[in-house]
Amino acid sequence: MIRAGQAVEFDAAAVRSLCEADANLGRAVYKYVAETVVERLHGTRERLLQLYGPWAEAPEA
Repeated sequence: MIRAGQAVEFDAAAVRSLCEADANLGRAVYKYVAETVVERLHGTRERLLQLYGPWAEAPEA
């Protein structure tokens, strides 16, 4: 499933500095990024299994 999304640009060096200065912010950013990566990897895995898994449908000619 493809969903509409938003992109936000951050100054990476500034965010890194803020996270280093505030441990609570650093943990919150880390948790958010980790959860997002896990969600996307899970979706990619599911899609690859649909396409190439042992029960995948043969492509139409």
